[in-house]
Amino acid sequence: MLDAILNFKKGKTLAATDATTESLAALFNIYFDLSRMGLKPWKLQSEQYEMPQRLKDNLSDLTRVLYDDATEATSRIAVDMMLIACKLHIMELHSTHFSPKKRKVASRPGTPQDFEVREMVRVYPEVELAVEVMDPRTNEKVRVTGRADWGFGYSGRNGAAHGTFLVAMEAKRRDLFSTAEQQLLTYLAILRELRVRAGKTNAVTQGFYTDGYRYCFMAINADGKVESSVPYDVMNPEGGKTIFNFIVTILESAMKCSPTVTPTKAAEQRDKEINNVTGEVWSKVYVPYLSSPQIESDGEEEEIVDMPRPGLED
Repeated sequence: MLDAILNFKKGKTLAATDATTESLAALFNIYFDLSRMGLKPWKLQSEQYEMPQRLKDNLSDLTRVLYDDATEATSRIAVDMMLIACKLHIMELHSTHFSPKKRKVASRPGTPQDFEVREMVRVYPEVELAVEVMDPRTNEKVRVTGRADWGFGYSGRNGAAHGTFLVAMEAKRRDLFSTAEQQLLTYLAILRELRVRAGKTNAVTQGFYTDGYRYCFMAINADGKVESSVPYDVMNPEGGKTIFNFIVTILESAMKCSPTVTPTKAAEQRDKEINNVTGEVWSKVYVPYLSSPQIESDGEEEEIVDMPRPGLED
């Protein structure tokens, strides 16, 4: 016991605000492609839903009443409006899944018939995240920590520590928008590692960072590759529609990655989605990496990975 305490004290702590791309790649065995440079951005296959008029009006009112848009508090109000609209849309799409489940009892005693009871996913503000990993460069333990502004998961607020969270989101005031990228990546890496350790079927994690008006989306896919989108502006009609569809898609696809919260009712299709998330879920809603436009490279072979993918000791 004493050795464990001493070893922990010898370890280091890495806060999300101090994390770098290089340190996260080494600690979590993730890697990056050209989407990080904006050459092959992560994007949707289609945008089938219109942004609700009520959401447009709410965001317009927030601007019109002259809330101070230079504060993170105002950014969070705008994001909450967006998240509420997106979650309501998903609940309408899967009304049966989100309806209260009741126990059905057969006419004969001793032969109860139960509806399949599933966990309900919720949006949790201010989610504390932490995981201890081994740094393969120094063979030292590193405790990586952070606090996501919102998390999307199940089994309660503390479920994140047990791998039950699927999505993380981060908000900043306008002048700090770009600093949110590394923090979000840290949160997604922590969630992914926790899901792997918990033995979850799929370790895909997704999310976005925003200042309430500009949104950038990010994911760590099944292969450990980080994918990121270009920024979209919610006040632009086309951008607003993309943002709404992207968040709905992230939340819905995240649910389909977990047998505990999937809204898919047909057992056969549900099993296909859970066991082949890349082919049955991911590739059907996001543009596959290989189908992105070709980039001119002066005849040289295009570099797909711009960072090493080191091994991770456990």
